[in-house]
Amino acid sequence: MKNLSDNPAGQQRNGETQTGQSRANPYDIGWLAGIIDGEGHLRANCRTGQYKNTIQPNLIVSTTSIVMMESMQRIVFEVTGRVFPLTLESQRKTKDGRRYHRRCYRLNITKHRDLLTVLTAVEPHLRTKKQQAIELIAFCKARLAKKSYNEPYTAEQHKLPELLQVLGRKS
Repeated sequence: MKNLSDNPAGQQRNGETQTGQSRANPYDIGWLAGIIDGEGHLRANCRTGQYKNTIQPNLIVSTTSIVMMESMQRIVFEVTGRVFPLTLESQRKTKDGRRYHRRCYRLNITKHRDLLTVLTAVEPHLRTKKQQAIELIAFCKARLAKKSYNEPYTAEQHKLPELLQVLGRKS
């Protein structure tokens, strides 16, 4: 159990009860890890232009099951203390030469702190995306430790998008 003295004001942190324990139970965390392994996508995008070479990490999960996405949304809320909206997209599939559209729901987590919280919780349970999660956790920790988002990226951090792409092909 976490000591309340770690949080001197006695305030709740995101996703924690007043005693400092996570609201999500371990079975839900394991289930979430399985969904991320099977349906998820861990990546980092390089953005140029107005944001001047920003690296934006993402956790994206897409599926056609609204029940599964609502369960996932609830667990992510229990871990982070924040609600992430689901977006609805139309997914084009080809089956037996015929084309049809299915509703596809997407959950996207992009903020460094939320991404770090979710990935830290599920990382011990991941199998195929474990190395990608470890790399993203290290990146998020390094960026959150900076005093300003304007500080330049290291050479190693610039290689993150390509590294995640290579690791994604292996899994």
